[in-house]
Amino acid sequence: MGRRSLSIRIALRYLFSRKSHAAVNVLSYISMAGVAIAAAAMVIVLSVFNGFSEFTAQKISRFNAPLVVTPVEGKLIGEADSLSAVITSIAGVSGATPTITERAFAVAGDRQAPLVMCGISPGGVTAQSLPGVTIDGTSVLVYDDEEMPNTAISSIGVANTLRAFPSLPVDVKIYEPRRQRRVNPANPTAAFRCDSVVITAVYRIDQNEMDNDYLFVPLQFARNLLGYTTEASAIEIGLEPGADVEAVRSAIVRQIGDGYEVADRIEQQQDAFRMINVEKWITLLMLTFILIVATFNVLSIMSIMIIEKRGNSAILLAMGATPDSIAAIYGMLSMLITAIGGIFGIIVGVILSLLQQCFGFIKLMADDPTQLSIEAYPVSVSASDIAIVASVILGIGLLTALVTRYLLRDKSAR
Repeated sequence: MGRRSLSIRIALRYLFSRKSHAAVNVLSYISMAGVAIAAAAMVIVLSVFNGFSEFTAQKISRFNAPLVVTPVEGKLIGEADSLSAVITSIAGVSGATPTITERAFAVAGDRQAPLVMCGISPGGVTAQSLPGVTIDGTSVLVYDDEEMPNTAISSIGVANTLRAFPSLPVDVKIYEPRRQRRVNPANPTAAFRCDSVVITAVYRIDQNEMDNDYLFVPLQFARNLLGYTTEASAIEIGLEPGADVEAVRSAIVRQIGDGYEVADRIEQQQDAFRMINVEKWITLLMLTFILIVATFNVLSIMSIMIIEKRGNSAILLAMGATPDSIAAIYGMLSMLITAIGGIFGIIVGVILSLLQQCFGFIKLMADDPTQLSIEAYPVSVSASDIAIVASVILGIGLLTALVTRYLLRDKSAR
């Protein structure tokens, strides 16, 4: 029988056999429970962050185009219309339309608001997605129609600020500074272009930036207001059903050259996902420190266990065991306490996460639940996160075993 196998068998017997003092058993199980609770918390917290990431991705996928082309340098694409036609001809692309995004200033009666004006084409991906997130009115964009005023689709934040709703239509004047035009102090309004729209729809997607400041207008309205002809801030690209996003993106990059950046939905919202990931890993780090503190109890238990098993150690020494081999037994014992507690905690964490994922027992608390797009905390169990938690526990267990073996070796030998 190998030395390592013998150490494991003796450590298992020390762990589960009845001690002369019942408190030693209780303290051993408390140490396991501490590790288990920390491990379960790590699994649950990581699963919750995964749930929020997937929820954010679902919200974005309903609103953002699968691919968006933007210039690498500057803020405008000069010949956006012709470039859109080139992209549309690529296999897998269902359509490509220019968009313009620019800061603007809006006035409705005695109310004013800075906002982000986004000019979109009626046949573009964003225009087709807006009806799915509209909470009031009809998502229709009209420009330069003799029978209808120019229309716009507003975020809930802009609509509330301007008090402009589909049920209470008012003229919303949009102001943009004239390019390459100095301000005349005697007539400052001459430095601005102005046109008006009527808000016919209000949307909400539960994403603060998009819900607070955005106003969608027809592309030609935005171009005329800004003094553009064929320019655009970006080109949004729709894909045919079943098209491979990465393959289409590679084809677009080869076709249009290196002067443009092609971003998918996740890359278009890097800041939001970066923040979620930063919070996720900072929380994991904090829980790791809590797990390390929990393993300090294991070292204390080892000291008590050495005193408890003094007679056994003397017998093993008399039978030819070395101080190193006895220290290895206690090192293995500390590793077992950490590993068993960690495995049990991971199992409990996975079970609780799956129950929350399926049944949503824990609800999000809010003064007005109707304002929430989800009722319960979103949860998604990931095998990679479980592997990370298991690796952390294994690493801490090995460290604890080494500390126990080398710091308590002399004491165990006595």
